[in-house]
Amino acid sequence: MAKYLIAYGTTAFVFLVIDLIWLSKVAKQFYQDQLGDILLESPRVPAAIAFYVVYIAGIVFFAVAPALRSDSIVIALLHGALFGFFAYATYDLTNYATLKNWPLVVSVADIAWGTFLTGISAAAGFGSRGCLRKRAKTRWIRCGSELLQASTRLHGGAQIISCIRKIGKGFLCHDSPGQ
Repeated sequence: MAKYLIAYGTTAFVFLVIDLIWLSKVAKQFYQDQLGDILLESPRVPAAIAFYVVYIAGIVFFAVAPALRSDSIVIALLHGALFGFFAYATYDLTNYATLKNWPLVVSVADIAWGTFLTGISAAAGFGSRGCLRKRAKTRWIRCGSELLQASTRLHGGAQIISCIRKIGKGFLCHDSPGQ
C-alpha cells in the first residue's frame, strides 16, 4: 500500500508542477486568445481540486500500478500517455462537437498536452518505487524541493526540459545504488 501512496504523491507532484508551468507561463496567452470570453477570470478551485484528485488516481490505477506489477517504465509511459490521450480527447472533442466557438486548435494542443503530461507523470510515479529506502527518500525530498524552486523561476516553455531532467534525477533514484 505504501508504494501506491508514494506513487500517487509523486505522480501528483510532477503533474501539478508541470501543469502549473503550462497553464501559468507557457500556454496562458494561447488559451486566452483562443477561448476569450468563455474563460473565467480565475478557476473554480473546488472543481479544479476534484479534477486533480480523481485524474491522478486514474493515472495511478491505469498506468502506474500496471507498470509496478510488470516492473516496466515503458508500461508506465505508454499507459499514461494513452490514458491522457483518451481522457483529454474525450473532453476536447466533446467540446469541439457541442460548443459553438470551441477552436479545433485548442483541442489538438490540449490533447497533445494531456498525452505528454500524463505519460511523464506516470513514468515519475513508477520511478518512485525505489524511494522507499531511507536514503532514497531523502534524495526524493531534496529533488522535489529543488524542482519546486526551479519551477518558480521558470519564465518560458524552453526550461520545461530542464525541469523534466530534474524529475528523472530525483524520482528514478532506485537505478543507482550508490546514490
